[in-house]
This record gives sequence, C-alpha cells and structure tokens, in this order.
Amino acid sequence: MRRILMAVGVGLVAMAPLPVMAQLRLPNIPGLPGGVPIPPVPGLGELMGDRPPVSTSLEDAKTELPLLDDYDPQRVAPASQLRRGEHGSFVVVPGVYEYEAQSYCLHAGTHGPGQGDGYLYAPLLGKRETIVRRVLQNSVAHPDIPQRDIQLLLWAILSRTRFNDLSSDLQAAGRRLLTREDINDLNGGALGNIPPEVQRRIFAELPPAVRQVVQAEANLRSLLTRGNASYAEMERIAVLAGEVGLGEGSREVPTGRWSMHPSGLFIRYNPSGYSRTKVQFALPDRYTITRDTLGRITSVTDSQGYRSEVVYDDRIAPRPHPTDPQLVAYAFQSVRLTRPNPANRAQTEQVEVQNQGWAFTHAPRRAASNPVTLAAALPLPGFFTAQGDRYWDWARRGREAYDQQQAVRDYWERFDRATRDRSAQDIDDLTDLGHYRDGVEAATTGSTGDRVGWIADHHERQRGALLYAICVLEERCEPGSSRTYDPSGDVAVPGNTSRQRLGQSARGF
Repeated sequence: MRRILMAVGVGLVAMAPLPVMAQLRLPNIPGLPGGVPIPPVPGLGELMGDRPPVSTSLEDAKTELPLLDDYDPQRVAPASQLRRGEHGSFVVVPGVYEYEAQSYCLHAGTHGPGQGDGYLYAPLLGKRETIVRRVLQNSVAHPDIPQRDIQLLLWAILSRTRFNDLSSDLQAAGRRLLTREDINDLNGGALGNIPPEVQRRIFAELPPAVRQVVQAEANLRSLLTRGNASYAEMERIAVLAGEVGLGEGSREVPTGRWSMHPSGLFIRYNPSGYSRTKVQFALPDRYTITRDTLGRITSVTDSQGYRSEVVYDDRIAPRPHPTDPQLVAYAFQSVRLTRPNPANRAQTEQVEVQNQGWAFTHAPRRAASNPVTLAAALPLPGFFTAQGDRYWDWARRGREAYDQQQAVRDYWERFDRATRDRSAQDIDDLTDLGHYRDGVEAATTGSTGDRVGWIADHHERQRGALLYAICVLEERCEPGSSRTYDPSGDVAVPGNTSRQRLGQSARGF
C-alpha cells in the first residue's frame, strides 16, 4: 500500500522541477499502512519516476534571438499561398509568412496568455509527446472535427484519463486521430480517480503552483469520465482567467521575440487567448556580403539585386567604443542604395548620400593581409564630437551596440551546449552586420522625394541579411532550397511560467 501512495505522489508531481520534487514529502495519513484499505487506482504502478505526458518548459526554449528584437517585417505573405506537404505541413520558400493557427492548452491549471506576454519556440517533449503530436498532425486532415473536441482529447491525455472512459463522441473523434496502439497506450497508462481523503491529504503537502496544476488535472479527469460536463466547465478548470504574477524560473521575454526553429526557419508567436495564435515564420533569402582588408563590411546584396554599399572615410580616425576597445566606429564617406527598376528590371535606381553616417566594426581578430593605413585625422565637424545630434547618436548606438553584443554572446552560450562552439570571430562577424545595417539605415533614413517608400522597403530587405548570417552560422542554410515546416512538434512557451504553454497545429482559421 505504501508503494501505491508513493506512486500517487510521483505521478502527481512529475511536472514539477526536480528541485521541487526532491523536497516533497508524503503526508502521514492515519491508518496507512494497515487500517482502511484504499481502492486500487489503475496505472499507478507505471507512473513511478515517469515523465508527465507533456514536459516542455521554458528551460527548453534555448534558441531565442534578442538580436532580432527590432525585426518587424511589413512585407508578410499569407501562409495559405504556400504548397502543403504531409500532415498539412508548409513547404516554405524564401520570404516571411503568417497564419492564424488553431492552438491548444498543454498546461492545465495555469493562466491563459496575457497582454504583453512574450512566447518562444520549444520542442514538444514528454512521455506522450508522440501521441500529442499525432493528434495535432492528423487534425489537419479532419477539419470537420471541432477544435474543442481536439482540445478535450488533449486534456484527457494530459490528465491521464483512460480513453475508454471518455464520452462516445470523444472516443469517435479520437479513433480518427489516433492509432490502435495509441489508444491501448492511453488505456494502459491511465490514472483513476484518487479517493477524496487521500487526494486532500496529498495535495495539502504540495507547493501551491504544483498543487494548482495537479488539482486541475484531477478535476479534469473526474469531469471527462463523468461524460456530461460542458466544455465551459472544463475550460474554467484548465485555463485560469485574470492577472497573475511571475512564476518560478520566469525570464523577461518581450512580445514578438524571434526564435530559431530546428528546420532553419525563424519563428515567433502572438497568441490571442490559448486557442488562437498568430504565427509568423521566415526563411531568409541568399545574401552576398563583402568586406575590406580591415574586416569592415563594404556591401550587402540579395538575390533580387537589392544592394547597399559604403565607402569609408579613412581621413577620419576611428573612435573606439567606450567600454569595448575591440569595437571601433568608422565614418562613411558615401552610402549608396541600389535596386532593380520595377518598370524595367534591366535598369536600376539609386540613392546616394555623402559624408553621412558611420558604423561600428570589430577590430579583426584574424590577421588581415595588406592592411589599410589610416591617414591623419582631419577635423570634420559632426563626426565623433561632443557637438550636435551625432554625439547623441553616438551615445545611443554605443549602448545599443554593447547590449547587442552581450545578447548574441548569451544566445551562443545557451545554444552551444548542444551544438558546435563558435569562435569569438564568428560572433564579431555576425554583430558587425547588425552594426552595418544600423549605420546604413541611419544615414539614409529621412531622404526626401519619391524614393522614400522604396528606401524603407530596401531597408527591410537588407535586414533579412542578418537572418541569413545567423542561418549560415548555424549551418542550416542551403541557398535556393525550400523547407518543410510542420508546427505539430512545436510548443510556444511563455516567459512567465505561470501562463499556458501552447501546442501548435497547421490548422488555421
């Protein structure tokens, strides 16, 4: 009997972080062992030490990209224009796409998404990850099955409810989405209703956040086996309403932050409640980036012929960053933007500015051949002086450059635990591209005339070069190739651990 009680404890708190689990102690329930026996509960013995059905957490979100926090593309195409592959997956060609996805609660007993909550990509993990994914995948081929029935089936899986104890309608939907082996698995690993007295005693010993979740799962299990509860009743239990503070292990994640997806895409989530999520994903175009012998970027060109190029003014001595001596600012002598003429692709249009702008560049860590010798500095007002607007631009961009560098280093530190090491030069090269982009945009923004619109479009296209550089560094880019994106293996996890994690699907609204 004591073995059964231990199994109840482990089964109920399996979703808690290990440090919390280690501190849990079962209550001293009078009459045990000996005394009044507890009715047998199916499946308890199998739950000892097991992972929960879905275990994905914020700790599994390791590919967020703060470097792209200012990347908010305006040229976004509907994902509906993409060809569909197996299980409704998207066959993605270079570009930025979005769709309103049907999403699902995968963390019963927590609060729904709130205003300002940022979400990140994490993989679907847990003991029932294959079954959960199959439900989400196969739902695309059965658009007649209501989203609510799919959610109820997922809640049954999360709460370890026997499949055969579900309503006949829900079983009918489940048989269309699952294999016979899946159903046998769900029946064999189920957890029956725990006697109320035992439940009260055990739950009283759990930390509040853990108790909230396991109580919700127990209540869902009871309602699902009862068979006549309304969806609204179960939703109130699974998805808590109202405001909530930061949960343990939370971290700051701004709305709209991009993550790197294993397929080589860039992805971000913006949920409207737990059942609807706007998903944006991007596959970068191919870019060509050139540098001079000092390692400074001199041009960026995409496959469509959009090009930015700069000439540095080496009469002006470079100025080092105040806190990072490896980061040096160089003045521009000229900046030129070029694009194909929309009316005649054989021709080009250009905008050029003189003696405006500058960019940070890292002093090359690798040996440079035939280094450029800088001429004596000439006093040109406005560059790197404490006079006028450029001083404030220097101060602002200097802070941003430093923060950007730290964000990239933090990202590689987390991500490299599972992949190859990146050299300091790799990181410098990547962040230099961001500094170059900032410098070119600052120098050419505000240009007047009928070219203002295409200059803004040009800037957005050039921002895609940063995505391409990240993709190359991750060794995930194959220029000119398409990618297959299947959302069913993805979980959108919030920076606030008190809120819902959301399963994704290729079913849209």
